[in-house]
Amino acid sequence: MPDTSMYLLRLARRLRPGRSPVARGSDRIEAAALVIVVLLSLLTIPVVVTHGQRSYAHNRQIAEEAMGSRYETTATLLADTPSRPRAGRGPVSENGTRAQARWTTSEGIEFTGTVPASSGMSAGSEVPIWIDTAGEVTSSPTTPQDAAGHAAATAIATWLIAVGALSAAFWLLRAGLDQHRYARWAHEWARLNTGHGPP
Repeated sequence: MPDTSMYLLRLARRLRPGRSPVARGSDRIEAAALVIVVLLSLLTIPVVVTHGQRSYAHNRQIAEEAMGSRYETTATLLADTPSRPRAGRGPVSENGTRAQARWTTSEGIEFTGTVPASSGMSAGSEVPIWIDTAGEVTSSPTTPQDAAGHAAATAIATWLIAVGALSAAFWLLRAGLDQHRYARWAHEWARLNTGHGPP
């Protein structure tokens, strides 16, 4: 707690350097820049929220269109799947492997092809698959929940990038001000050492 109190005290002094009798112009510039960074970081929040809402609406529309053009059905495996995926022997799905299977569309048309399947399944086993209106195997559609999660992640990432850019600009400004202060200190010490007294 003492460390936190000291940090808050130093931050308050930076934000209000005019109350110090030894405050320099560079201190006031740094404090003003810090206030601007904080205010801009806060002002970007509604902008980011609006962007996230638009992203959600767009992704939700895509998800609804995908849900309308795909549906889930069941495929029957025509062969056993290997006990474990073989490296370099064709595409491997996140479920394990792919296998030959047969499925029927809602119109009664029968198709044969490869479908995602788990390792170690036997012929005749049934696996759920997603197919499009043409009866071809496709990926599962994005759900409205996925759209919401993607929009939230995009909004948070956008805000963090904005805050990071503002923080970087502030620290660059502070580094320049520090160099200016060090140069003035060196100049003042040089004047004192040569007997000219304070400027």
